[in-house]
Amino acid sequence: MGGLTIEKLKSNNYSSVHRNKLLTEAFYLTNDIEKYGTGFKRIFSWLKSNSNLNIDIYYSNDFFKIDLIETVNATVNERQKKIIDNIKKQKSVTVNELAKYCNVSRDTIMRDIKKT
Repeated sequence: MGGLTIEKLKSNNYSSVHRNKLLTEAFYLTNDIEKYGTGFKRIFSWLKSNSNLNIDIYYSNDFFKIDLIETVNATVNERQKKIIDNIKKQKSVTVNELAKYCNVSRDTIMRDIKKT
C-alpha cells in the first residue's frame, strides 16, 4: 500500500495512492466514488460530529478493514441498557413489546428511548 499504515491514516499524514488508476477512474466516472483519496479523511471528519461512533481499523492481505462501533451513552440507566440490548437482539421490536419486557408502561419506554 505504498507505505500507508494505520498510524498514518489516523494522524491524517499520508498521500493517497491508486493501485489501479483505470478502475479508480471508472468508479469516478460512474459516480460510484465522489473524490479520489478522501475517504478516510471524510470518515474521520464525520466521526467528530458523531460522538457515539468510533472505528477500529485493521490491515490484512493488502487492504484496510474498518469496523464501525457504536458506543452507548454512559448516562443511560439499566432499563435503557435493557432496551438497547433487546433492540440489538430482536432487530425489530415494538414499543409495547419493550414495555412488557421491561415491566413498565408504554410511555416510560417512549421517554427512555428519547433520552438515549
